[in-house]
Amino acid sequence: MPTSTGYVITVRLVETPEPVYREFTVPKRYTFHQLHKVIQLAMGWQGTHLYEFQIGPLQIGIPTEDFEEINPDVDATRVHLSWADWDVGSTFQYVYDLGDYWQHEGVITEISEDPEIRARVLAGSGACPPEDVGGAEGYADFLKIIADPSHEQYQETRRWAWQRYEFTGFSLQAANQRLTRTFPGKRSAAKKTKKKVKNRKGWYFQTDR
Repeated sequence: MPTSTGYVITVRLVETPEPVYREFTVPKRYTFHQLHKVIQLAMGWQGTHLYEFQIGPLQIGIPTEDFEEINPDVDATRVHLSWADWDVGSTFQYVYDLGDYWQHEGVITEISEDPEIRARVLAGSGACPPEDVGGAEGYADFLKIIADPSHEQYQETRRWAWQRYEFTGFSLQAANQRLTRTFPGKRSAAKKTKKKVKNRKGWYFQTDR
């Protein structure tokens, strides 16, 4: 019987004035931190802020001493997607930038059995909002300004958004170029061993070392 090797995932931004989504493949051997990077590159984010996943009751992210209130249950660098044991229709939440609080909804749309699966964007729509624009409300204001050349902040806003925003919209080719630079192909053939990781709530997870 074929063994599942990864997922097809659709991630969409919540509460944006225009639809923004990406559909991509990802190997289940990736960690949640690598999934974070795939989402960043597929969307067009710059990766300059903290993030967290919500999987059922668990928060998965990067522990940091800079923000004591941010204390994820699970370290995203140490747990692989295979642990989630997702099926078609399974969902998760992903939040990027805990200030602007960009909420993404993820849905597993297909289980892959492709032994050569790699991170790749299959489809998408909508430009990624610029970093530090002020969340969904600020993004709505931003879109109104850049659509109105007579607006007093038009020139200033366009200058600010230069190299922050895809004015021409989503590009599948550009998204995959970003992914290929970070995830070029097959994993290393170096032998991996498994160990158990215990989190602060006493739950155990399998991870490579």
